[in-house]
Amino acid sequence: MIPNALRLGTIFSMHGEGVLLPLPVFYLHSFRSSNMRAFICMVIFAGLIGFCVPAGAHTVNYHVENRGVSVRVFYDSDEPASYSSYEILGPGDKIPHQKGRSDRNGFISFLPDRQGEWVINVLGESDHGMHGTTVKINVNRSLLMDSFNKPLVAKYTKAFVGISILLALFGGWALLRSRKCPERHAEAGKAPRQG
Repeated sequence: MIPNALRLGTIFSMHGEGVLLPLPVFYLHSFRSSNMRAFICMVIFAGLIGFCVPAGAHTVNYHVENRGVSVRVFYDSDEPASYSSYEILGPGDKIPHQKGRSDRNGFISFLPDRQGEWVINVLGESDHGMHGTTVKINVNRSLLMDSFNKPLVAKYTKAFVGISILLALFGGWALLRSRKCPERHAEAGKAPRQG
């Protein structure tokens, strides 16, 4: 026992959610001296508390990786489906793997955890109502995108353009023909002659 001297003790203090930190505390064996000794003790104690490092129980760590799958959803090439709600279902899942909203550029990103067909259901709201689409992405063993389904128009763009041109030409031809022969159309509307 050391009379009238400082001794080092250790107490445990609660910090955060149940994390115990050892906190060194100095205390006096005898308080028979003047108030100066108590003041020095309080200064030392306050200084030691100031040096305590907070526990790592509530820190958020991160690691940036160049992996994952990103999908851009848009109404038109220069009009992204900003802040559209979506849900992602993994292969065979009934409960969504991920839910959220696209960013302001219309991007949705996720990191698949197994191979198979992943389904993204997107519901976007525009000036003229709600629009939805479903994107199916095949993920390989390396957890990279293998393929994805394209919209019907994207798959058969040339066919749609060709059919549209043919329909436009036929419509133009029918319009011109109806203007050239108005008497034939007028006779067609008359009742047949009897005689």
